[in-house]
Amino acid sequence: MKHALVVGGTGMLAETTLWLADQGYHVSVVARNKRKMDKVLKRSPHTDQLIPVLVDYKNTEELIHRLSRNFERYGTPRLVVAWIHSDAEKAREVILREIAKASVRFDVYLILGSSHSREEFRQKIDVPEHGTLHIVQLGFVMEGNRSRWLTHEEIASGVIEAIKKEKMEHIVGVLERWERKP
Repeated sequence: MKHALVVGGTGMLAETTLWLADQGYHVSVVARNKRKMDKVLKRSPHTDQLIPVLVDYKNTEELIHRLSRNFERYGTPRLVVAWIHSDAEKAREVILREIAKASVRFDVYLILGSSHSREEFRQKIDVPEHGTLHIVQLGFVMEGNRSRWLTHEEIASGVIEAIKKEKMEHIVGVLERWERKP
């Protein structure tokens, strides 16, 4: 059974969650909001492949407990897609540490906001030897003389493209002309 873990999979990564289920993955979805999780479940023809993990990832002890139970039941994910807010950086460490316990090869796609430095991020994140870090950075869209932030659909499409092509680094939208950001 292919198992993926998606953190933030009911918001801007909802389409990514659904796509992974379409690809035959059992998808464990870390979500804080049951209502949003229920909306994603209703949209999928593969509800038996979507596994809600309802927990606030800022609650470290509860996150460890829920991930541990999930991995015992469904196996360690070989694919992780995570959008984790900067005020919960410990959640990244917890997720990587819990996956690393199984010593199986895995790919982790971490989504970064537009103001992050990919180089600095790579230096400070500790990915186990049997894991491969992929970074997807979110930018913005230029439309003529105006700019706007990415839509959820554009974000999900960019993440899906990065997964399909196994890109080590992928920028969704643009980061150039930073002074023109929305």
